[in-house]
Amino acid sequence: MIGYTAEQILDYLGTPPNVSGLSDAVKQAWVNTLKNAKFGDKTRKSQTYNALVALGVSPGEAIIDSGVNEEGDGSDKEKPSTGIVGNSTASAIHTPDEIIKEANDFVGQGTAVPINGENLKGASSTLYNLLLSIGIFLSVAIGVYLGVKFMLSTAEDKAKVKEALIPYIVGCVVIFSAFIIWKLAIELLSGIS
Repeated sequence: MIGYTAEQILDYLGTPPNVSGLSDAVKQAWVNTLKNAKFGDKTRKSQTYNALVALGVSPGEAIIDSGVNEEGDGSDKEKPSTGIVGNSTASAIHTPDEIIKEANDFVGQGTAVPINGENLKGASSTLYNLLLSIGIFLSVAIGVYLGVKFMLSTAEDKAKVKEALIPYIVGCVVIFSAFIIWKLAIELLSGIS
């Protein structure tokens, strides 16, 4: 593997480059081979750049060593591309205006979800009422169950029911104080806007 040519290295690594499983000695030999390779076409320069970065060379050094900023063989007068970097394509030379234009194009591709305060308030109110109803139903049902069990049980079972009353009361206090805090937060925050 150490004696591979630059072409063989690029073909072996693929696009995007996969360097997993390579020893440090092979990586270093391949970095040296790729740094000395002088490709004329833009595609191979881009692949060389990506391979060098994957092998641990800093992006700035990889740009210089791969030759992506050089003109090439003259057949392609477009700006050379560094190819695939991560999940996006990057270019070695972009003007600030081009970067801003591409950023605006990217932002323009998304669709904004309009946030309507009344819709949010209505959804929050519906959720609040639903959860409050469930909380009331469960607390009443468990309270009735414990009350009936207390009335129909022996002295020993009554002690067990009394022990169950403590978590029941604490649970009711926590649930209903959470709803009170929720309602206060909604009222306070709706007054801010």
